Amino acid sequence: MPIPLIVVGLIIAGGLLAAGGVVVIVCLSGKNVVFIGMKGSGKTTAVRGFQAVSNKKTEWKAGNVPTEPTLDDSKEHDVLGFKACVDTSGAQQLKRSWSEKIKNADWVFYFFDISRLDEVLETAHDKRRYYKYVKADLNDIAGTCQKENKPVLVVATHTDKEYDKEKAKRYVEEILAELEVLSKHGYVAGSLLDYASVTQLCHLIEEKIKK
Repeated sequence: MPIPLIVVGLIIAGGLLAAGGVVVIVCLSGKNVVFIGMKGSGKTTAVRGFQAVSNKKTEWKAGNVPTEPTLDDSKEHDVLGFKACVDTSGAQQLKRSWSEKIKNADWVFYFFDISRLDEVLETAHDKRRYYKYVKADLNDIAGTCQKENKPVLVVATHTDKEYDKEKAKRYVEEILAELEVLSKHGYVAGSLLDYASVTQLCHLIEEKIKK
């Protein structure tokens, strides 16, 4: 159990702090965080959910305000005390911008939809399982993260959906086993369904980052 810090404000739990009416993740306060990952993996929904947690909007649910895909390069948001939270497009043609975003970040969060790992995706030039695309993405960013000494946290979303949990676990273990740059922080898995789910995910993120 994390040792509470003595601060001016209220410790909510696990390092989440309410100060000045805003909730923050203490160990990420003032940090530049970039969100990258698969298209439709929940990056923009996570931003909305984190904003709800920041402002204690307990009525928030993922479907209340439909999210639009990030069609341009990226969007910057103010959440959870981060200096900047950059939500970057997962569109294939825009992934080339990820390296530059990583260089300007203090932390890299890579998102994927854990319920889709076994799904076969077909593009104009390729056909393979979703987890293979995740693996390729992480291999692509591993070199940049290692060279720039950027910590990475892999965030698995949509745990509230129906999927083969044992098979998903094997896929994730296979992915992470090959990527030394990710071994320190590993990954967290959670839901973005509603305020309570996102708050729990924030706690998991805090615990992983503090290790």
